[in-house]
Amino acid sequence: MKKATFFLFVCLLFSIPIISQNTFTNSDCIKLAKAGLSEDLIISTINSSESYNFDTSIDAIIKLKDAGVSEKVIQTMMNKQLMSRKNIGSFTFDFNGTSYQLPNSGIFFFKNGKFIELNSTSITSSSPRSGLVNVKMINELEGNKANYSIDRPGVFIFAFDDMDKSLNDSNANAISNQTSNQLDYMAQMQAVMAGGSNNQNAVSPNEFKLIKLDVSKNRRQFTGGRVSMFGQRDTSLKDKNIGQFKYEALSNNIFLVTLYSSNKSGEYCFMYSGNLQQSSGFGAMFANKNNNKVFDFTLR
Repeated sequence: MKKATFFLFVCLLFSIPIISQNTFTNSDCIKLAKAGLSEDLIISTINSSESYNFDTSIDAIIKLKDAGVSEKVIQTMMNKQLMSRKNIGSFTFDFNGTSYQLPNSGIFFFKNGKFIELNSTSITSSSPRSGLVNVKMINELEGNKANYSIDRPGVFIFAFDDMDKSLNDSNANAISNQTSNQLDYMAQMQAVMAGGSNNQNAVSPNEFKLIKLDVSKNRRQFTGGRVSMFGQRDTSLKDKNIGQFKYEALSNNIFLVTLYSSNKSGEYCFMYSGNLQQSSGFGAMFANKNNNKVFDFTLR
């Protein structure tokens, strides 16, 4: 009996490295548990595995429990699977019958069969210009053309980090302790001089504006707002500077954004609406600056 037990232990000992080289699944956990291995050893084997794909549905968890897998092991499996979804699965989606996986959150445009990341650009100048009845805030970007050219109509992916949306929060914003990505950075920007706040998180393309930029010499610009002589603020854009787009949720945090064909060729940018409001504040006017960023591109 002792020889048989020792033989079984040796077989399991040599099989564990082999398991760790392949995708570790629920079946592997059940096999190890039924073989009498301790939960610490099973957890160690899970942690040393290079790849894993656990089914953590309610039915699967009940099946694991009935098979003798401890709750501590099951919790480890759930944590591993959750990490896997956050690191990889959260940025995976299907488009036109093809699966795509993005390396990180951000805005990506479709070109030549792949999605390319659209990097952000800083607004280099925000300056007031006085009129007869109000003061306009002119936001400028360097150069008369963006680095990225996109064919009409223009197809984009907005990829946000996984967040839990709550209607108890203002504007149905998300509550997250994760480090901000580019899209969150746009929403969380603290514009102290502009009197803005950093308590907002973008969770959908609906919180962004598509802006058609005016081109003047070696600058691209748009009017981000105006303040009347009575101190009344107006953060609306001119009709000629408003671009149109529609979006579709592919998952909780992945959105397909398509520009309308009515948008004319020219220079455009996506900008978080909250930053647009901040850029028209008195502080930004008198400081002659702001720290806002936009995602700019040329629509051909």
